[in-house]
Formats: sequence, structure tokens, C-alpha cells
Amino acid sequence: MDLILARHGNTFAKGDKVVWIGRHEDLPLTKEGEEQAKRLGEALRDVPLEAVFTSQLIRAREFARIALETAGTDLIPVIDERLSELDYGVWGGLTSEEIRGKFGSEALDQWESASIWPKGDIWGSREEEVLQDITSLVSELRLREGPVLVVSSSGTLRYFLKGIPGEFEARAPAGLTKLRTGHIAHLRLSREEGRVLLWNESPEKLTLSEGS
Repeated sequence: MDLILARHGNTFAKGDKVVWIGRHEDLPLTKEGEEQAKRLGEALRDVPLEAVFTSQLIRAREFARIALETAGTDLIPVIDERLSELDYGVWGGLTSEEIRGKFGSEALDQWESASIWPKGDIWGSREEEVLQDITSLVSELRLREGPVLVVSSSGTLRYFLKGIPGEFEARAPAGLTKLRTGHIAHLRLSREEGRVLLWNESPEKLTLSEGS
């Protein structure tokens, strides 16, 4: 089946103070974020979606709603809390510079450059719990015919790579696990295997042809 992952659109406008937002910072989309959702919707017009899943956060739910309206489908997104963004704990609501000033640079730089989970109790989430949630969801999705759209946040979406042996480990050291706002990934999954067809691409790159 074809699994389309989408990161929600922008939550900060030009000139806004950009801070770390996790599952407890529930910001809405900006106008640009809404436009990004429409661009995804345009790319989905000819995609016969079977289902849509989204986290409970406003930014993800609104992104999914706008994309589906633009695509012209009457599908109703299923809210699944397994897709919630990570709980960034003491980092939540702080800028990257503020985090460095309060807690040092090592953990932040390692996460941003190589997706290395911070040690200790800096975050409220636990990596093993996030991986368990995504693994269980992927196991369920593999049983569908697809295509399926999943809308969430970058911290969580990168863990879908763990469902394809070697992908996370190959991409993480090079800083290639993150999805930019409004960008997508396309995974093709069978009951036993999977492959990455797109990662961190604009929605216009999406194609479901067998040769893609």
C-alpha cells in the first residue's frame, strides 16, 4: 500500500519569534500554512485515498481538513494520538538560542543534526514509547489497500523510517530524517517489506505510478 506522510504547514509567520513547539504547544496554522495545505490538496486530487489519519493538534487537524477540502474528497480524518508531536519538555516554548543558553548545545545539536534522542529527562516523551506507537500504527496500515494519508509533525514522522530496515540509521547521521513544513514522504509498504519513494519533497513530486 502507498503511505503518504505530510508534515503540517507553517505555524510561524515572518517576523514571529520561532520557538520549539511540541504536543503541549498547540499553535494554529498561519496563512502560509493554510496555503501549504492547499498545495497538498492539489497534489491529492487524483489520489484515491482510502483513509486519513492525523494527530489531535490543531495544526495537524486543520492542515488535513484544508488539504482534503482542496482535493475534493469527503473523507473525515481519524484522530490518532499515536501521531502526536513529541513532548519537548523543558525546551517547549523556547528558541534554539534560549535552549543553548539554559541547557547547553550538545543535546540540541545532536538532535537537529543526527536525530539523536537527548539523554536524561529533558523531554517528556520517551523514544521507546514513540517507536512503539508508530510501529503499532504501521502494522495496522500494512493491512490496508491504501493509499493512506498521515498528517503529523516532524519529530514524530521521522520514526516511520524505523519501519523500513536501515532507513533511519542511514539517514540520521546525515541529518536527513526531518520533514520540512508542508512537505511529504511517500512510502510503499507490503505485509513484510517497504521502501521510501520520496522523503522531504514538495507535494507536487507525488506520483503513485508503479514505477515510481
